[in-house]
Amino acid sequence: MQVQEHFQSPFFDQLGLIPRAAGTSLAGQCVGSGLVVDISKYFTRILSVDTETRQVRVQPGVVRDVNAKDGYWVMVLFERKGHTIYTSPDLKAWEKTGTINGFHECPELFPLAVDPASSKDYAGTSGEPENVKWIMYGAKGRYHIGAFDGKTFKPETKKQIAMYYGDKCYASQTFNNTEKGPDGQPRRIQTMWQGGRFGQISLPVELTLKTTLLGRRVCMLPAKEIKNLYQRTETLDGLVLEPGAANPLEKMKGGLYDIELEVDLSQASQLILNIRGKRLIVDVSKDGLTLRREMKIPGTKKLVLRVVVDHSSQDVYFGEHGLFYSPRMAKPSALTDSESPGLSPITM
Repeated sequence: MQVQEHFQSPFFDQLGLIPRAAGTSLAGQCVGSGLVVDISKYFTRILSVDTETRQVRVQPGVVRDVNAKDGYWVMVLFERKGHTIYTSPDLKAWEKTGTINGFHECPELFPLAVDPASSKDYAGTSGEPENVKWIMYGAKGRYHIGAFDGKTFKPETKKQIAMYYGDKCYASQTFNNTEKGPDGQPRRIQTMWQGGRFGQISLPVELTLKTTLLGRRVCMLPAKEIKNLYQRTETLDGLVLEPGAANPLEKMKGGLYDIELEVDLSQASQLILNIRGKRLIVDVSKDGLTLRREMKIPGTKKLVLRVVVDHSSQDVYFGEHGLFYSPRMAKPSALTDSESPGLSPITM
């Protein structure tokens, strides 16, 4: 009745009414030049429940508590020198419960299972609290691995770890409204702002937490759905590259590629991929493999490399744990063929 009375008032002939309820649009993007009215106190009825279609009709003041952690809500904000954690029982009253300094903008805090099991050997034990760690990072993609008790985050890494390298990857966002994986956790999908002010939204990648030669690392590989874009696949197994031999990829022209390489470099000093005139060089030494000096995989000469080549970008996933490198973006190639954009070759 109060809302009806407000609308009937002459006061609203020139002024709108903006209802707020269960805490949607916490960033304030729905606020306009009107009177904001909180209706959540009284609009709390569950109107209907359909068990067959699994649908529930509710008034806008109803809060879905299953999303809250331990009966309350958690929000992470960037404030001054780092990320601040707040908790709330109702999305209105918020209490500050912790701060982690050293991050800038675009906060993220989410769980990942450690060394998630495959569906083949999953016995229902993965995904338990002792096998789950929490990841916190900011806009630049440097992250901490740690423990989160619902109110405070405790880093277990001595310093922040780089999630990606290269040309202006920034302000990533993750999503987990996906099906659960074999470890019992929803898939964690990430996209980022790639290439700076005139760049693009990156290819979606799936994040996992694995024990690698570098220690525990957040690993990334392209989301499996990218395979829906494939038009054809070429496989070369057991190939031996000799100096001066013909380029085994010479006849493969397509412009857009998803390249997966697994190479034994024990008898080599370098592997060079020339993709659209850009050279990707992996150096081999007694200490291991190096890409661009700062990306190192110690104690191995087995290279696992994946490169996704799009019209204007190349996404490089270096090593089994998927260290990510984004070379400088290029102008899109001309579409000379519907199936083979650009007809750009790859040499090795």
